[in-house]
Amino acid sequence: MKIEAIGKPICYRWPGGEIVLRPGQPVEVETERARRILAKLGSRVRSVGMPQAGECITWESPLFGLSSGEVLETTAEGATVFHPLTEKLFTVPWTWIRPYGEGR
Repeated sequence: MKIEAIGKPICYRWPGGEIVLRPGQPVEVETERARRILAKLGSRVRSVGMPQAGECITWESPLFGLSSGEVLETTAEGATVFHPLTEKLFTVPWTWIRPYGEGR
């Protein structure tokens, strides 16, 4: 997952490693480590390229075809949405999600 600092550069350390995050310079970080950093630093960092809660995504489902929905949360597996057809919570796999602007 790519993350970057918002505002000022941040040096984040953990046992056995460290990373320097700068605004406008996304850094690729292992997904679980990135999630820990995002949870701990809150509004001082952001993920880059992944939809966030509240954003609308479009995906291609093998069963239902092209669908869209609002992201409720993101996980390592994908983005959780309220499915427009089944009316149930559903985690859309990352590989199904279309790039921003495509299919809208």
